[in-house]
Amino acid sequence: MPPLVWLLRLLAVPLALTVVAANVYYDYISAPSGILWSPVAALLACGLVLFGAPTRNPYLKAGLCAGLLMGQDAGIKLFGGGVHDAAGQGLMNFAFVAGALLSLLLLAAALRQDELKGDKEKGPVPKGRVIGLFLAVLLGHLLLFGWLGFGRYVGTYME
Repeated sequence: MPPLVWLLRLLAVPLALTVVAANVYYDYISAPSGILWSPVAALLACGLVLFGAPTRNPYLKAGLCAGLLMGQDAGIKLFGGGVHDAAGQGLMNFAFVAGALLSLLLLAAALRQDELKGDKEKGPVPKGRVIGLFLAVLLGHLLLFGWLGFGRYVGTYME
C-alpha cells in the first residue's frame, strides 16, 4: 500500500471528527447556516469513516458513523448560535434525518464494497443487521434527544 494511502486511512477518523467539530463551530458563529450544511458535513464525515477507516468490521464502521451523526446533532443543538425555538428544533431534526438517510446510502455502498473485497472464509457481511442496528440507534437518539437544547439562547442578547 502506498504511504499516502496508508496515512489517509490512519487519519480518516480524526478528519471526520474535525469535519463535525468545524460544522458545529460554524453553526455557533453563523447560525442557522451550520444547520443547513449539516447533511453535507454528515455525508463527508461518514464517507471518510466508511471508506477510509482501516477496519473492515461493519459494526464498528456503522457505530462510528452513527456516533458522528449523533455528536453533530447534539453539538449543534447545545452550542449552535441563536435562539433555539421550535422552528429551529424542527429544522435541525430535519437536517439530522436528511444526513442520516444520506449516510445510510453510503453505509449500504460501503457494506457492498466490503462484501466484494471480503474473505470467503469469514462469510457474508451481515448487511441487514448492520443497517437495522444503525437505524435503531439513530431513531433512539432522535426520540430521546429530539428536543435537546430547546429554549437556549446562545450568542445572543435577550432583554
